[in-house]
Amino acid sequence: FSTRPRPHVAGRCTADASRTSSQQPGFMRPTAKQKTWPEEVETEPMAEATMQPKPEDTAFEWVDPTPEVRVEAYGCNIVSTNGGYVVRMMLEDSFLFSQFLHEPTLALFLRADVEIRRKLDPTKFCSGALRIMQTENAGGSSELSEAFSFELLHRTLGVTLDKTEMELLYFTGTDLTSKITDYSMLLDDVAIGVSVTRACKGFPCPSGSFSLEEATRLLTKKLHGVNESTKHVINASWKKQLLHIFAPDVEVATVLEDAYGQLPLELRANTVVLVSVCTGPGARDIFVRNERSKAPVPKKKRSCIGFKPPEHLKHLEASDPVRNARIPL
Repeated sequence: FSTRPRPHVAGRCTADASRTSSQQPGFMRPTAKQKTWPEEVETEPMAEATMQPKPEDTAFEWVDPTPEVRVEAYGCNIVSTNGGYVVRMMLEDSFLFSQFLHEPTLALFLRADVEIRRKLDPTKFCSGALRIMQTENAGGSSELSEAFSFELLHRTLGVTLDKTEMELLYFTGTDLTSKITDYSMLLDDVAIGVSVTRACKGFPCPSGSFSLEEATRLLTKKLHGVNESTKHVINASWKKQLLHIFAPDVEVATVLEDAYGQLPLELRANTVVLVSVCTGPGARDIFVRNERSKAPVPKKKRSCIGFKPPEHLKHLEASDPVRNARIPL
């Protein structure tokens, strides 16, 4: 069984999150002078910190100590973070997203809108995302998109990182190698594999450049890989996966949804497909990597093949059954 949200509803919201956030207690402090109560209305005195007016020409100031704040407004679940991005998802989709990840037999396609308001700073990501950035992957330039994928899922669902790409092991029983998954996560102690990809033809993506055929090819390739890695993984216990796709605009997301509706059910299997539409000044880094720029988070140093630390050598020496029988030269 597979289900799709309504084409023109899934994960869409036109609400102004900045205006909504300024009206929520503890969310963000507004710049405008606070309104005064009428003289005939008696109110309890407020804390001195909240009574201090701010100049009208200053920017919003983040005052909540938590890394993200959740708001339900205009039929959307809105998560705003101190990392400079805002995630919007329809309330219905937000509920279905969590439920379908727990359901081992059902597939789902849904969308979320991510507004990246400034350049992403990976040093402010959660610990799991930093771990993805610092460890080696199987190659390519997808470290930031994979780390940001986990960052979004951690902020919205509260997931924790289970294993990174190179920590997952596969066995096919033949000479052929298996398709691999980017990382695995834990949602309420349930393991779920996550495969991350990007759907675009350059950035910004020219209108009409991402065709239905290209969307079908991308989904077919990725969903096939998801099914194969789920079948052959040997050191993880997941029964289903999440295919997380980053799209540069609504047009690409719509083409992906149309292509998904034409795929055979056996290819969709039980995979949940999440399309995150990334917009805003900081979205470019998700789709385009400057090879000359310095890595925002340095990789951990890898030991040479065959290298054994002193602690390991001590254990080897202690476990040597003929150590005491050696004849000194």
